[in-house]
Amino acid sequence: MAKVEDQEKQNQEEWEKSIKHSIQEHARGTKSISDKQGEKAELEATHTSVDKEKREKMQEVKASKLYLSELQGEHKAFMKPTVCSRKPDNTKPTLPKHIPFW
Repeated sequence: MAKVEDQEKQNQEEWEKSIKHSIQEHARGTKSISDKQGEKAELEATHTSVDKEKREKMQEVKASKLYLSELQGEHKAFMKPTVCSRKPDNTKPTLPKHIPFW
């Protein structure tokens, strides 16, 4: 009978150890989940603010584009790269043949 009681006591201790271990694992898992949820909320808030900034910048760009197109009006060559850039001139400058002197 004493042997059975000792075996039962050992089994009870092992069960209590496994329950304590399970409770600790559960606590760690719960803490990990809550930490991840907090990080997720922060990332979502950041994402929302970045999206808002992006929309504002795009509206600003559209407004600038509209303003520039209004400035351009009927002048189709306004702000084209060909107007602003200069092509190299390979020809030599020529002087007029007849220069009147006073």
